[in-house]
Amino acid sequence: MKKAVAAAALAAVAVCGLSACSSPALSTEDTCLELRAIVADFPNSEPADEVLADIGKQFNDLARKSSDTLKDDIRTAGKVISAGPDGGEPTEDDRKALDRLDESCNLSSVR
Repeated sequence: MKKAVAAAALAAVAVCGLSACSSPALSTEDTCLELRAIVADFPNSEPADEVLADIGKQFNDLARKSSDTLKDDIRTAGKVISAGPDGGEPTEDDRKALDRLDESCNLSSVR
């Protein structure tokens, strides 16, 4: 029985070591630095749908490793950006998430 538990524990550690659980979340400060870099590269003109999809993917990729305090808001921003202008107006909750990101990371000063 003890050998089975030990084997299961080792298997869990091995799987965790090969997956995202081995990477600690970024600090809020580091998350904001990466987010500001993404926003700084945002095109000044209306970007094509492919560009919006790529930027949305960058947001979603960052959300996977971001601090817990910003994770959901970054995912929301990625969803809104990926939807583009044809995705309709952001909801009130979407706007609140975007405002929280701006407030937390001072994104409006990047543009």
